[in-house]
Amino acid sequence: MYIHIQTERLYSGSFDCKHMNMDQVPDLKYRTRNIGFILLGTAILMLKSRYSGPFEVPVHSYAGNVAVSFAVYFWALLIPAGSKYGKAFAALLALAIVELFEIFDGFGFMSNTYDPLDLLANLAGVSIAWGIDTALTTKSMKSRRKEISS
Repeated sequence: MYIHIQTERLYSGSFDCKHMNMDQVPDLKYRTRNIGFILLGTAILMLKSRYSGPFEVPVHSYAGNVAVSFAVYFWALLIPAGSKYGKAFAALLALAIVELFEIFDGFGFMSNTYDPLDLLANLAGVSIAWGIDTALTTKSMKSRRKEISS
């Protein structure tokens, strides 16, 4: 069974519902939340150089990796394949993108300094994003179930 979704010109797409619970079908609120987290990751990346305080050196060295991988996870949830296959796909795609960027030194078009700890920072960013997404999704599903049962 296929369902076609169109919400206020922001997104249009078809999803195969055989492999999805109807609670997983993306809606405007979910996409807006994900865009907000992408913007948060971007803001942290842009503002990290202004940080001064405890752990200043690690923040300057690794906060960018954590922030970008965090944002890329939420971006991966927005693409149709991410919506269809869920969090595991989004996490693996995000991790592959940021790790390959690191290993291939910015893919040759961006400056990047290889540091093996960047790979761990990327994993941390995706893990934090996955944890937040899971917590918020679980909370949202519980409230939906409560509304339905009322």
